[in-house]
Amino acid sequence: MLTRIVRLSGGALLLVLAACSAAPAPQVGGGAAGSYASIAGTSRPSLVCHPGATTVAFSQLGLPEGEIAVGVALTPESVWVLFQPSRLVRLSRTSGDVRAASRVGAPGEVWTTLAADDDGSIWVGAQDFGLGHFGADLAPRGKIRLSREVIGNGGLARLVATGGTLYAEPACGEFGIWRIAPDGKVLGTDFRAPQEPGPIDPDTMNCAKVTLLRDAAGRVVVLDGDTGKALRTAGDSTWAVFDSAEAGLAGCTPEAIFVATFGSPVPMRRCQGLIYWKGRPLLAGWQAAEWMEPRLAGEAGAGPPELRESCYGDPLREVVTDATGYAAITQRGVIFGDFAGAPDLP
Repeated sequence: MLTRIVRLSGGALLLVLAACSAAPAPQVGGGAAGSYASIAGTSRPSLVCHPGATTVAFSQLGLPEGEIAVGVALTPESVWVLFQPSRLVRLSRTSGDVRAASRVGAPGEVWTTLAADDDGSIWVGAQDFGLGHFGADLAPRGKIRLSREVIGNGGLARLVATGGTLYAEPACGEFGIWRIAPDGKVLGTDFRAPQEPGPIDPDTMNCAKVTLLRDAAGRVVVLDGDTGKALRTAGDSTWAVFDSAEAGLAGCTPEAIFVATFGSPVPMRRCQGLIYWKGRPLLAGWQAAEWMEPRLAGEAGAGPPELRESCYGDPLREVVTDATGYAAITQRGVIFGDFAGAPDLP
């Protein structure tokens, strides 16, 4: 079996390197095929690198040496890849006619996470706890500095944008979740970590043990490691406890592994890799155990099954899904496709 690898016609795709300038959208042509990594011990095709998937190698994008892909997001028309220190790449979500453009942050900025908003725009979180907002056309919509001081280290580790509210999870913070309006106004801080009496030192403080997720219906979910409870947003901006088994989250734990990024370790809790593959819960990306040993594993009652497979020999760094398809990144490329042509879970 073969996976479609998009190739550039006429040489490498060059993306503009100047800070805060958008690149033109050159066409990525072709349709030449290459082999994908088989799944050891099974005849199951790869969920991610299946025959109908599209792959774009980062080497095709003409990126400066040393830039690292750290996040991926989906909007109805585009796949978005976040590179550190500060580059946002947009790829058209098409097969065989992929177009790409990019925008670069200001010198010294380090971007740590991204999230797609309901209107197709993209939010980017930074190591200095700032937020950038970009339209679907990559045009900047402004920057936000939070109106209240964030006590913590490492910047923002995870964002969810929905219903006119941003939910931000610091890499290590006094509060596990910040609720933020699009204009930067802080609507609330939740899930405070227990602290020793006296002033809080960000270098020695207890970090809030939360996992910020979305359930199958798109609602914002938080797993609170300090209390062991699963909560989701209620209509009055509060949190309601629910049975985590409803969302296929039974067995999820708050323990974190720390992944080195530019100047700061970022916690990647196991269940932060939760996706819904054709409506069924699945753990994918760095959070799946044993660094993507190539097999699909899961025990009844022990939480979602884990996607442990590689693409072209590289582990999956992150996988995201929406109602119609998925996108994934490895250290060398981005892979995306539609569920209509993708394999089902066993």
